Amino acid sequence: MATRPELLNGAAELNSADSTITHADERAPIVARIAVALLVAGCLVGVVWGFGSGANQTGKPLPKEIEMVDPVQNALTVPSQSSITVDLKFGYDAALLLDGVEIPLDQTTYEKATAVLRFTPGPGKDLRELPGGLRSATVVYWPVTGDRETNGQAFSWTFSIN
Repeated sequence: MATRPELLNGAAELNSADSTITHADERAPIVARIAVALLVAGCLVGVVWGFGSGANQTGKPLPKEIEMVDPVQNALTVPSQSSITVDLKFGYDAALLLDGVEIPLDQTTYEKATAVLRFTPGPGKDLRELPGGLRSATVVYWPVTGDRETNGQAFSWTFSIN
């Protein structure tokens, strides 16, 4: 059986080992916190850069009169039942073309209050679904105070229907 001094020596050795572990444990949370902070900062930079760019995803910059197009430029996996949407600045009228063919106005919806033009394929429309492959959409837009022939401008983008 061990005597008291032997127990105390063992306890002293254990305490010094605990001390080393304690110092290492104190550094680990600091390193983890720094790593998490850098990761969060990187994510924030990515989000700000993504939303702040003048380009719509990977495409060319949108004209100042157009706020958004959907599907986004160069999208690779667009379902065939997707809508084609153009969000214009207030005060503009528009027409939509798909692969150079104008979509009849009675097959589109245009919300004047928000200046959003949308075509959704389906029953009763020229297209029941968007044809597969690479597609080109064009929006022709003009100020509501003008007319299409003299004030019309066009913007085109492509996307791929799967």
